[in-house]
Amino acid sequence: MSLIEDLQFSLRQLRKAKVFAVVAVVTLALGIGCNTAIFSMFYSVLLRPLPFSHPEHLVIVSERAANFPLLTASWLNLKDWKAQSTSFEEFGATRVMTMALTGSGQPEQIPGQMISGNLLHLLGLNTVAGRPISAVDG
Repeated sequence: MSLIEDLQFSLRQLRKAKVFAVVAVVTLALGIGCNTAIFSMFYSVLLRPLPFSHPEHLVIVSERAANFPLLTASWLNLKDWKAQSTSFEEFGATRVMTMALTGSGQPEQIPGQMISGNLLHLLGLNTVAGRPISAVDG
């Protein structure tokens, strides 16, 4: 019974001090809103699983050299790795590059990526439009 009496007393006090009540409610709303926003960002960046079919099976393999800490593997090395590998089911490749977009007006430099024909299948991704890359595409 004392809980109900305490709540009634609290409501009476809040009605008497309207400014305090408004400040308390606004402070709670801002605190809850900020925490929700921060957790949403934290979840989307760190906790949400990758959008691939089996992300626990994916590994990035790259090459290193003395002056270059991270290199993109050459296509011939990728071909050798595929032929000699007993630990991996499949290899895919991607290379970041800058491309020239031409048409009407001045050419424009845009970032892009070259990918191997099997990379979308390897990642378990589907194309949104058109057809996926196949072996006959070269």
